Amino acid sequence: MELQQMVTIMKNLRRLRFLVALVPWLVVPQLLLADECAERETLRIVRIVEGGTRVPRLFIQEAPRRVANMQLHEEASMYIKGLREWVRRCRPQWNNRWHASLFSDAKYAGFKDEEALEPHVRDGSWQKNYLAEYEEQACKLTLYPLLPKRVKVIRVNCNRT
Repeated sequence: MELQQMVTIMKNLRRLRFLVALVPWLVVPQLLLADECAERETLRIVRIVEGGTRVPRLFIQEAPRRVANMQLHEEASMYIKGLREWVRRCRPQWNNRWHASLFSDAKYAGFKDEEALEPHVRDGSWQKNYLAEYEEQACKLTLYPLLPKRVKVIRVNCNRT
């Protein structure tokens, strides 16, 4: 092997060593972010809508009992804090301009004007299973927004830090 070939191989090895050292800095943060955002299953986020003319929105399947407990301000604040933390990590571009809709069953998670939900809207089941609506900009949680006899508005702390 000639000296020139050996020098070339050594340079290539140095470059390769640099790239190998650089890979963790490029890949690991993305993997960590993916892991943090994977907890959307824990939060029971069944659908995310962003883009278009609508405000970004999380559609969440939640147990009716848990929503009933949100009538206590402290419970509501803790729940919203978890959603805020997820949005801050996984959708930082949303800032404080997003909504969350909570439904008792994933099959109802969507906008009432969507064709697939039309039968549920028509028979009233969509409205009955729409448990809560949260508006981050107003820091307002509305429980049972479409059931006039049960509707309750809770103002949660807007301290977003």
